[in-house]
Amino acid sequence: MSLMKMRDFPTSRIDLLCLPDHRCRSWGLRTTEIAFLCVIISLFFMGSAKADTPGPIIIDHTCTDLSRIPPDWIEQAKQLTIHYAHTSHGSQIVSGLLNLETLNSIYSFVVTVRNDEGLPSAEVPPALRMYDGNPDETYIEPDDYWDGQSGENRTRAVADTGHYDFSMWSWCGQVSEDNGPQYIQSYLDTLDGFEANYPAMRFIYMTGHLDGTGSTGTLHIHNEQIRSYCRANNKVLFDFADIERYDPDGEDFLDRGATDGCDYDDYQHNWAEEWCAANPGSPLCTCLEDESSNCYECAHSNWLNCNQKARAFWWMMARLAGWPGPSANAAFDAAPRAGSLPLMVTFTDQSSGEATSWSWNFGDGGVSSARNPVHTYTAEGSYTVSLTACSGGECSTETRGNLISVAACANLPARIGNTDYPAFLDAYESASPGDHILIQAMPVAGPVILNDPLQFLLSAGFGCDYAGSPMGVTTVSGHLAVEQGDMQIIGGCLAIGP
Repeated sequence: MSLMKMRDFPTSRIDLLCLPDHRCRSWGLRTTEIAFLCVIISLFFMGSAKADTPGPIIIDHTCTDLSRIPPDWIEQAKQLTIHYAHTSHGSQIVSGLLNLETLNSIYSFVVTVRNDEGLPSAEVPPALRMYDGNPDETYIEPDDYWDGQSGENRTRAVADTGHYDFSMWSWCGQVSEDNGPQYIQSYLDTLDGFEANYPAMRFIYMTGHLDGTGSTGTLHIHNEQIRSYCRANNKVLFDFADIERYDPDGEDFLDRGATDGCDYDDYQHNWAEEWCAANPGSPLCTCLEDESSNCYECAHSNWLNCNQKARAFWWMMARLAGWPGPSANAAFDAAPRAGSLPLMVTFTDQSSGEATSWSWNFGDGGVSSARNPVHTYTAEGSYTVSLTACSGGECSTETRGNLISVAACANLPARIGNTDYPAFLDAYESASPGDHILIQAMPVAGPVILNDPLQFLLSAGFGCDYAGSPMGVTTVSGHLAVEQGDMQIIGGCLAIGP
């Protein structure tokens, strides 16, 4: 084998070890333009600066503002070592890291891409060091890392060296495949097994890249399975897909068909190109250039995407070095807290710190990600409400038991003029031709059969106080059959629900 160093990158940050047939992987960079200089790489293992951080660490689109990280924690992160295995999509992180270093030398980074295990030499001043590959190749698919005994053995061989604080593997398109939750669970179980066998290391979990199928697609369902597992089991998650769905201003493109290339609306638009056009000169829109000032590729994507992922990666490494992250202590209030059906409640976030995302559970099956949501309760009872506020992957939850009390209607369910009746049929039997009967949106204790030729106006779907507009209005004349269910007017017709 020949050991070579790539030298046409700024500050020569990439080492490659190639097989005799020169099958080097370089993440979409134009290898024909790369000149090589033979060098000898010596392995140097530095004592770990890894911190044991309690709770899950979720790295997502809220973890890209590096100005929020104290510089001392960046320096601590440089003491860490990481093993990273991936296919072409995963190279986006590496490309972004190399570009970020050219913009600001505090984020010094060096990587070896080699077919056999080995870190770059330690540098002075320090740089974050990465080994990219999983012997004996550098393009790593599931069965090369975790899916099957052969891949597991290769990963264990790297871990057995004791050179690494962390190991991380990136999906390609496998999360989009309809292979069932058991396939994703196998991935989760295998990484958990690695962590059990190597307690001095942490294995970093990842979601799969976007594919344009939105929140109802197989990809999102599988990604949610990974997210839920990591939150519940205190894992470290690099949420690749979450970073791809938001622009730097926080606009969400997931349900507009966002893809890994930052395209949306059926490839008619590209949020990265639009954001960079609106923010000329932003460092997020720069690219890694060759000696002729031509941009290298950000594999399958836009450079803004690579740059965001690199920033999230440094955020993750600072967290893993022991930085607690910006604090976000969840707190909230609600008004009104009691009332009759249907009860509309406004929830107000009162979290301290720098929360950037919110997850509400209203206790009746309703949820929201808005900061200050409004929710309507449609069944009587007492409800426990919780808010999880997150900042930079650090989350805090406040739960308030029996916070909301919803009573049955104070007014009777049917009304003619100013008179309330205990049931719709009571109002009907008291009605005169041409009367206007109002009923609430409520279950009907049916069946109710109306055979008299009485003609009357029926408005249905009111709340308890009969305020506002009904769901619908119709004129009833002659026979009317109402079976048991929810009675309301839809589109001028009487509709009975289950």
